[in-house]
Amino acid sequence: MFCAKLDIKKAFDSISREFIIARLLQKGFPQPFVNWIKGCITDVHFSICLNGSLEGFFNSSSGLRQGCPLSPLLFCIAMDGLSNILTDPAYSHNFKGINCKDFYINHLMYADDLLVMGESSKGNANKLKTCLQHFATVSGLHINPSKSAIIFSSNDPTNQTICEELGIYNINLHLTYLGIPISPKRLKASHFQPLLSKITALLAGWKNKFLSFVGRVQFIKFTIINSIAYWIRGSIIPKGCCDTINKLCSKFLFHNNLVERKLHLISWSKVNTPKDAGGLGIPSIDALYFGVFCSKIGRFYNNQNLLSCWYKAKHISPLKHLTFTASKTWRRITETFSKIKRLLQFSVSSHSKFSFLWDPWINGTALGEIIFLPGMDDILIMDYFRNDTWYLPNHFHPSIHDTIKSVEIKGTNEVLWDGNSKWVTKNFTAFFYSHLPKVDWYRYIWHKNYALKYVCFTWMARIGKLKTADNLHLRGILVPINCSLCLGHAENHLHLFFDCEFSFYILKNIMPEFNSFLLRPTLPQALDFIENSELLNRSDKSACFLAISCITYHIWMERNNRRFSNTRNNVAKVICNISAAIRLKMVKWKHNTTSKLDFLGI
Repeated sequence: MFCAKLDIKKAFDSISREFIIARLLQKGFPQPFVNWIKGCITDVHFSICLNGSLEGFFNSSSGLRQGCPLSPLLFCIAMDGLSNILTDPAYSHNFKGINCKDFYINHLMYADDLLVMGESSKGNANKLKTCLQHFATVSGLHINPSKSAIIFSSNDPTNQTICEELGIYNINLHLTYLGIPISPKRLKASHFQPLLSKITALLAGWKNKFLSFVGRVQFIKFTIINSIAYWIRGSIIPKGCCDTINKLCSKFLFHNNLVERKLHLISWSKVNTPKDAGGLGIPSIDALYFGVFCSKIGRFYNNQNLLSCWYKAKHISPLKHLTFTASKTWRRITETFSKIKRLLQFSVSSHSKFSFLWDPWINGTALGEIIFLPGMDDILIMDYFRNDTWYLPNHFHPSIHDTIKSVEIKGTNEVLWDGNSKWVTKNFTAFFYSHLPKVDWYRYIWHKNYALKYVCFTWMARIGKLKTADNLHLRGILVPINCSLCLGHAENHLHLFFDCEFSFYILKNIMPEFNSFLLRPTLPQALDFIENSELLNRSDKSACFLAISCITYHIWMERNNRRFSNTRNNVAKVICNISAAIRLKMVKWKHNTTSKLDFLGI
């Protein structure tokens, strides 16, 4: 086999407008709509900017305007013509692609990114060349051989002949299609260097130097994770590359520096832990992979797309025994299937295309696990139905008949996730982390109206991972041991929040309810007191939790200012700053906040 990535020469500039109009009419678009499109793409004038001013106008004779939202859609309709030429069995020069049983594919296409794969022979290459030339004649879109590339499944003397036939002499060991590496052999760490370079460039960008800790959390969660999520849908990232990505993200999050080695007290695995298990909620690469494989399993059974059809033709079912030629991706899919099998519910009907032998449609069990039936791998459930009733072979044992007929026949053909027809990534992630013990205090910190700027530091204080003097001394870093706020006691988390006279005075001024305490509370005790208060409704509790997190943040900032900047604010100034911060956050709440502010004493 061979696979060629074909580059189209000046795609948007050279496409024939007459061809686009003809394709629109062939596709059945109404004549008035076609006329509108024709007016949009033909009545186009251009001007040249000389010395900052426009000089003259001239008409365009071909092509589409790049940057116009309409152009990519029209270009796709035009490229659909090439797709029809390559796949039409009635075409005289039929190009042979890759097939497995009844599944057939010879190209993939995304706008002008064209990937063609097929049988590696001179005759087949000539057929492909004929198809491309015919399409170029009618559309004006020509292949640029110098920018195209080709890979072969094996070294063969005929490979050079095929290259000469197609005019493509750029023979590679791997291709990159839509940013994802493709290779006939197992992908190595070097193939993922573009991903590592991209992540490094994103994390080392000059703008990121001005991000706070909270800004870095958001940047990793929505930019870096999305970049990784795109790659893992099309490839298996080597473990060494994953470790490198984790190290880069960890250094960026805690130090905003990718080069220097500095101390941080929170492991990256803790950051990747869900919030309800005491973590920060940034998903790990393993969790992302688990979600992707669950999604592929859902599409395997519920959607007839190219990927699921290929897997069904090649492997039949995730429960079927693996062959030595199975890809790494399919092996990971089967591992994921074994983990989620107990959650899946198969709705069987007379038209079900589930594997009769290997899919677990018999109350969560596959027939192949119960009895050995050779030569039935390709049999579907629908093959044993006649007039909506079972029509089972006589050679089946009566107990097998009874087992099969005990399955309820329904009117739908789908696989449910834990009784739900929607396969949602949130559910996949929750199941992946379901083995971790839950913590009850996460609801006090990550409440409905939390402010991320304050809550991240409250989370670190709650798990005892701020760089207090006692934590630094445990790791051999000698710093002044006394509290920077009261100067009278050793500094640790319990003292700072809120055993310290300075911090407790702030707490009881912002939240007068704590005046009733005989002993000064710790941060966990303060959070528990608010949660267990019978005088507060849920909205009032959210306001109190916001106040606690704001107080925690400002106390820690005041401590750092005194220790490192040699600047001091008196307690009244700190209370004023905290009150103003709480007001700014609560004024955006939809419900009435006046009573809550009065309750807080601000």
